[in-house]
Amino acid sequence: MLDTVAAYAAERLAEADESTVTRRAHADYFLALATAADPHLRGPEQLAWLGALSAEHDNLQAALGWAVSAGDVETAMRLLAALATYLWMRGTRAVAGDLANAVLDQVTDGPPPGLENAYVLCVLAAAASTTGRTAYRRHIEAAQSIAVSSPQPLHPVTTFLRSMVGWGTDPEIQNALVQRGLTSADPWEAAAAHLIRGYPYLFLRADPAAAEREFGLAAEGFRTLGERWGQSLALGSLAGLADIQGEHARAVAFADEALVLLRELEAVEELCDLYCDRGNYRVRLAVATSADPSTARVDFEQAARMAQRAGLPGYVAIASRGLADIAYLVGDVGLARRHYEQALADIDVSWIAGATNRVEALVGLARVAMAEGALDEARACCLHATELAVRIGMSPLYLRAIDVFADIVLATGDPARAASLLGAAAALRGPAEAGNARQARAVRLALGDETFERIYGSAARLDHGAALRLVGVPHEVVAASPAIADQVSAG
Repeated sequence: MLDTVAAYAAERLAEADESTVTRRAHADYFLALATAADPHLRGPEQLAWLGALSAEHDNLQAALGWAVSAGDVETAMRLLAALATYLWMRGTRAVAGDLANAVLDQVTDGPPPGLENAYVLCVLAAAASTTGRTAYRRHIEAAQSIAVSSPQPLHPVTTFLRSMVGWGTDPEIQNALVQRGLTSADPWEAAAAHLIRGYPYLFLRADPAAAEREFGLAAEGFRTLGERWGQSLALGSLAGLADIQGEHARAVAFADEALVLLRELEAVEELCDLYCDRGNYRVRLAVATSADPSTARVDFEQAARMAQRAGLPGYVAIASRGLADIAYLVGDVGLARRHYEQALADIDVSWIAGATNRVEALVGLARVAMAEGALDEARACCLHATELAVRIGMSPLYLRAIDVFADIVLATGDPARAASLLGAAAALRGPAEAGNARQARAVRLALGDETFERIYGSAARLDHGAALRLVGVPHEVVAASPAIADQVSAG
């Protein structure tokens, strides 16, 4: 009924030749509202202003849609910039991404005068488009140049959003933005910079203590501001770090704390993400304590329901992969295969969470194939998973894939190759981390102590690049990896 009334009103306005004037006034009003609300979304009045914008969500979308269709680039860019924080908090950035692409299609070379910050945020918004990233790719270089070299302060969310959509691109740009953020007069931007800074320590430098320090500083910064969304992201990062370190119960506790904040915000996308993460932590805790992993099913099912209602297929895929892990662990290999294949069919690897989920689904499918005796399929899945994990620079993921690969190779009756894979994994882990003792015992038993030590030791002394090439990752993939590009030997 309301749609019919709206259509009727639009027709009457058009007949009266007042449509353009009225729509422009409508867009100006909601641009003013979004601009006024924006800074409050990153402070103690966050819930009230989120509620105000959510109540006008349809009007904000209509204003943005009109500005794009009318070719009013300035209004569209300013509105996209003012809504940047809101759209990420509400998990509705995909629609804005399509509109951002349409705006950028109307811009030939760089930003219109005076719209530099809005232009940068518009380009970042375009990265979330469901209709393609053509405009994003065409404008990203100019946007990055502005972000790094502009003498004016950036919008506070710029560095954070760049880290979310720019994974795998030039790390020097990200480093420059983080350093800029750390010295920002805006406390939200500084806290976000600490959050982003923690990830290279975790994944690129193998320094979990430094990563925990940065995540902790971020959490404290957001907490001081009374800002729930940033706190939840920092707590989620601490949870992920704890899980990587094998402290699964601590990871669950951090996730529980973050979920309380996200429920207050009604942040659907982040809730889907964290329910899946908590499910993963619960599964690994169950495995570590010989408990029933099925208790984690509720988290993945909740994430899947929310994602389906919100139209977030990426999180449906992540939940499917989690349910597959549980099915495999309880012995239902057929159900596990169906869930893994569903997850792989729905994953967008241009998104970092999608890419990591694809790695985990491929590793899971490799285990299933091995259980079914399909060793060639299992080997192919592991190699694919390892290569993708190297591409995105996620060392815990490619180490997990190599561990499974060693099991597969051993099952094919090639203990010498298994010994070299275990040695390569040791080279990649470093001396501080222990390898898989069960695998080492089995391979040592098959080869004898002397042969095992010779093959294993030779591989363990390789640098990271050589170790990955030994596993089977192409040299060009290794050389381009953000995780190990500075540790690659020639060859």
